[in-house]
Amino acid sequence: MHHLPRLSDERCPVSAEADAASPPPEALAPEERNTVVPAFETPEFHRRLVESTREGIWVADCEGRTLFANPAMARMLGTSPRQMIGRFVFDFVAEAGREAVRRRFEEFLRQPEGRQVEERLRRQDGAEVWALVSVSTLRDAKGAPQGLLGIFTNITEWKASQAALRKSEARLQLQIERMPLAHILWSPEFRVLSWNPAAERMFGYTAREALGRHPYELIVSKAVQPEVDKIWQRLLQGDTSAHSVNANVTKDGRTLICEWSNTPIKERDGTVVGVLSMAQDVTERVRAEEALRLARDQLELRVAERTAELLKSHQAVAESEEKYRRLFETISDAALVVEGETRRVVEVNEAALRMYGYSRGEFMGMPLEQITAEPEDTEATIRLALSGAMPRVAVRHHRRKDGTLFPVEIACGTFSLKGRPMVCGVVRDITQRRQAEAELSRREQELSDFFAESPLGLLWVSPEGRILRVNQAELALLERRGDEVMGRPVGELHTPQPGVGACSGAWPGARPCGTTARACSFPTGPRGRS
Repeated sequence: MHHLPRLSDERCPVSAEADAASPPPEALAPEERNTVVPAFETPEFHRRLVESTREGIWVADCEGRTLFANPAMARMLGTSPRQMIGRFVFDFVAEAGREAVRRRFEEFLRQPEGRQVEERLRRQDGAEVWALVSVSTLRDAKGAPQGLLGIFTNITEWKASQAALRKSEARLQLQIERMPLAHILWSPEFRVLSWNPAAERMFGYTAREALGRHPYELIVSKAVQPEVDKIWQRLLQGDTSAHSVNANVTKDGRTLICEWSNTPIKERDGTVVGVLSMAQDVTERVRAEEALRLARDQLELRVAERTAELLKSHQAVAESEEKYRRLFETISDAALVVEGETRRVVEVNEAALRMYGYSRGEFMGMPLEQITAEPEDTEATIRLALSGAMPRVAVRHHRRKDGTLFPVEIACGTFSLKGRPMVCGVVRDITQRRQAEAELSRREQELSDFFAESPLGLLWVSPEGRILRVNQAELALLERRGDEVMGRPVGELHTPQPGVGACSGAWPGARPCGTTARACSFPTGPRGRS
């Protein structure tokens, strides 16, 4: 085997080849001998270039012995070029990876073209260094391999950043998979690119079924498609406020009300390359709000009727101070009359004095904003009343003289007194009602928790004797699932005692309820089967 001559660290193969390729001065024509050789064509320039480059240059013979290493290569390995000469390149690789490096070294010698690989090297102090290596085979005039030339770029920090990025991406993906909200990524063509487990649970389609499909094929009904089209066009234009609440359909045909939060994903030039959507099922919340809205509408109607009657009476006796005073003071709720132009109190009844804690003298001329915790909302209500409407405010917060805040319900109206517009507000303290509502909600939750978590088996039975609700303890006693029990006659699962009615504790362990209610809930003990 032929070997390259051993090179010192003061000379590189490139400069040697340049010297060999340059003709001697005596071989040049007279007119050529006086030509000045450009500096970048001189061997000295080549030597300085190799020694000053930031890339590591390493030359080894066919057995892997180091013939040349520039200073950058030596610094990368924590040594000097002189100390590297004659040492095998495999000495600078961790022992566990030496065999793999030897195999690649032999492959490079056999390959006609160079290659680029990533290698993990070991520094003199034992630390590891990652390098991107461009490998070329050095050959003699006959094409026989004489060794390898490697250009090394230190990519240790880049590898560390890539590892950190992969770890961060894995953590983000785990969060996406575990989040309770549906997380969907759409392409600019409005097709599914990603579909997390929450989306699978919410809409019933697996990720495999959803990927690549248009939402109109999956979860959007024809009725809401025009509205969704508008939202999508806004998102493609980069609108970050294009959110919506709309009905969606599931794989099994159910309708859900979903709240969608949408974010367009943009390139640096503003081009939208996708849309990230998160959806939350708010069906129960919307239904509850609708029920509450209906109750409020009914209450507003009653208040409006009462307010209309009250204002009509006020208008009829406006010229009679005595009649006005008697009517005004008979109102059990607090009543305040505010001058429309100045927004100052001009009259109050006794109920208002008791409610707010001010004397009548303190009230007279007081700015209305002094007793309200929401002055901007109050101003808007007064403007609405002066425009001819009779607004009713369901919940507002007022302030007593001692500074305490309390919730109120307000009905407003206007009338004219001696040519001046007046606003009359009837204020009801709803503190006890709000507390009662909160207590009722708490007790309902406690009852629901007791039913679900009771160690006793509990059933909720209709007057016809069919099971409407069952807790986990009862299912354990029956050794059945919920869908196997719901709607079935209770007598099929519990043997009734002879001669006892259907709602008088007729099952073993049941306590007679003694009621004619439409449904019955009772605990069960040992099971009896019919």
